[in-house]
Amino acid sequence: SGDVAIAGYLDDGHDTPAIVTRVAGADGHQLWSTLLDAHARPAGVGFDASGDLLIGGDRQLAADQPTALLAAKLDGADGSVRWRDLSAIGSSTAFAVDAAGGILLAGSDGEPGDRPDVVVARWNADGSGAWRRILPPADGTSHQARNVTVADDTVAVGGGIQIGDSRSGFFVLGLAA
Repeated sequence: SGDVAIAGYLDDGHDTPAIVTRVAGADGHQLWSTLLDAHARPAGVGFDASGDLLIGGDRQLAADQPTALLAAKLDGADGSVRWRDLSAIGSSTAFAVDAAGGILLAGSDGEPGDRPDVVVARWNADGSGAWRRILPPADGTSHQARNVTVADDTVAVGGGIQIGDSRSGFFVLGLAA
């Protein structure tokens, strides 16, 4: 259809919900706009083959509580929520859509100040959780997942590594889809 979807949030310290907007590709007029959960932070949006919108990110559960991974499917015509899942603890920095309309998120599950584990999670097109993988860092390192993509039967995750106080590098890993 050539339409474009954008999502964002305002980190203003209040219960401001995230917003998702679909605009027409032909002339840029707004087709619809939907408010998501308060404290939701979208990491990305994409369309499935039927034109519905998929969104992934995370959401603060409550003050002084961890964040949870957020995956949702919105109706492409009007933005109403078809399904939404907020079941896995973690924060998301990367989003992808697979060929079947499933959602992949990558990020971390650590608390601030910890050496966080890399977390990668996948949802099926119907919103059911397919799997979640926890990848702990090696001793003396910390990892940050920054990208996730899927091709055929492989999920690839990439990001940065901090080794001690002075060295850094990057990692790429493949997981069975």
